[in-house]
This record gives sequence, C-alpha cells and structure tokens, in this order.
Amino acid sequence: MTDAPQDDRTMASASIERIADAMSQWRLVFSRRYIGRGALESVAPGLKHAHLDVLEAVHRLSGRGEATVGSIAEIINIDPSRSSRMVSELVESGLLKRAVSQSDGRRAVVELGEKTEGFFQAKRAIQRDLLGKITRGWTPAEVETFAGLLARFVEGLEAGTRAEVDRS
Repeated sequence: MTDAPQDDRTMASASIERIADAMSQWRLVFSRRYIGRGALESVAPGLKHAHLDVLEAVHRLSGRGEATVGSIAEIINIDPSRSSRMVSELVESGLLKRAVSQSDGRRAVVELGEKTEGFFQAKRAIQRDLLGKITRGWTPAEVETFAGLLARFVEGLEAGTRAEVDRS
C-alpha cells in the first residue's frame, strides 16, 4: 500500500525542482533583454540595456508615489551614484525628466519623459508579438490559466524576496 502524503511530498519536491530549473533557464533567456533592447533601440538608440531597469523602476515607482534617485537605486539594487548617472543619461535622451517633489519642494524627483510612452508602446508590441508566438498552440483556457498562475507566482516571489530583505 502506498503512503499518499509521502507521494504528494515527493511530487511536490520534484515539481519545485522543475520550477527552480525553469527559473534558472528563464534568467538566462531574459538576461538577453530581447524585448527591452528592441524597444529601447526604437526610441533611444545607443542606450544600454542597464537603462531598462531604471525605466521600469521609475514606471513602477510613479504608480506608488514619487521616484527619486535613491528609491530607483534601492529597487534595482545599485548604488545611488550609478543610479544618478543612469538617470542623467536617460534625462539627456528624453526618456526621463527631473522635477521638484510636490510634497517637499526641496527634493528632486524623477518622472517619465516625453519619449517614454513610445518606449513602453514599442515594448508592449514586442511582448505581445513574442508571447503570441510562444502561446500560438495553446488554448485560450491554457493562456488564461498560465496568466493567472504566473501573476500569482510573481506576486509571491516579490513578497517573499521583500520579506527576506527586511529580515537581513
């Protein structure tokens, strides 16, 4: 007779290993920055893929309040001087702009610039095209299930890593 709880643990452990392996492979694939580089090339040729993290950080921070050089550095885990240099380069390109904080006039904030919408439109178009090709043979139900599970996984991953950082 089989011990069902042990079998469940063994299956879960094997599945966790598959997820870990897939995450490692995903990291290698995403490190190429295909989507972001393509979008960046279309609106600001010459910038490096490291600038993509800054743009994404400002975009996310803008939805929660004001973005500063320090908060950008913190969210992408770089030192503030590097964050400042990259922000300056993005300001020069027109993708970001500096402004004065609405809550504290002494503080400088970083906002999305005139070209930023073009960048995010290009990025979304490349993403839709690539994801459409990847999921071409999937049923609509499979795409919907994957979308929900992936969003749930990323939310948990973000919460889990934030908790780890808070503990250290």
